[in-house]
Amino acid sequence: MARKNQIMRLFTHAIVVWAGAGMLTILAVWVIGR
Repeated sequence: MARKNQIMRLFTHAIVVWAGAGMLTILAVWVIGR
């Protein structure tokens, strides 16, 4: 159970990082393409 909890936390962290990187990329493209 503890291992599953750790995996879920890692998975959530990965999603947050991926979403943040995606938003930064979109923002950069928007600023450059203006």
